[in-house]
Amino acid sequence: MKKILALLLVFASLFAFAACGDKEPVQVPTEPSEIKTEAASESAEQATKISALAGKTIVLKSVASENYVEIKTNADGIATVMKIHKFFTDAAAFSTAENAGSYGTYKLEVANEATFEIIYSDSETVRGMKYEDIIAKAEKTEGYIIVPAA
Repeated sequence: MKKILALLLVFASLFAFAACGDKEPVQVPTEPSEIKTEAASESAEQATKISALAGKTIVLKSVASENYVEIKTNADGIATVMKIHKFFTDAAAFSTAENAGSYGTYKLEVANEATFEIIYSDSETVRGMKYEDIIAKAEKTEGYIIVPAA
């Protein structure tokens, strides 16, 4: 009887050592890590999208005149400033607008007498707007066409 118990103990020991090999335990993914993976992939996708839009300039060209609007975005794809380029047909109209100076949120930035162009800057109107929001709003604006981003 003692021999049988000794043999059983030897076999049990052998099987125990065989089961404790150098294999790494298999880990079953849990929900929180799956959510983290999904969130990380969404964050990476958003970062890629933002970097593609970062520093872009949206140009809206007037259909009826030479006037156009530039909207610049920062590294996060958020609008920082809007510049309005107005062209006047003659010196009198240009002079009147130049003398009037800034109005509302439009600040007179440059007055070019040679081309009868005045550039106004406005950071209040577009502050905090995302690239997609500006494009969506611009598509609904009549009288202007969107020039592809530069």
